[in-house]
Amino acid sequence: MKQRVQRHNSGVENFTSKYIPWNLIWYGEKNTKSEAYKLEQKLKNLSKKRILEFIKKYELRESIADDPQIDLDNN
Repeated sequence: MKQRVQRHNSGVENFTSKYIPWNLIWYGEKNTKSEAYKLEQKLKNLSKKRILEFIKKYELRESIADDPQIDLDNN
């Protein structure tokens, strides 16, 4: 996960380089790639308002802030 965020922030990916810096605020696990893809598509199609509600409701930043595998402050 950390490598993927670093790749987005490195400018290698043309589409995501327009929006640097990227910060990981939530991640989850699914049993299959298909389930993960469906969730990704749902999240990508949320409005900014709904995304902010989602983050607030589940206090997502706090839930992963203590994970030593994820460096939220390193751009």
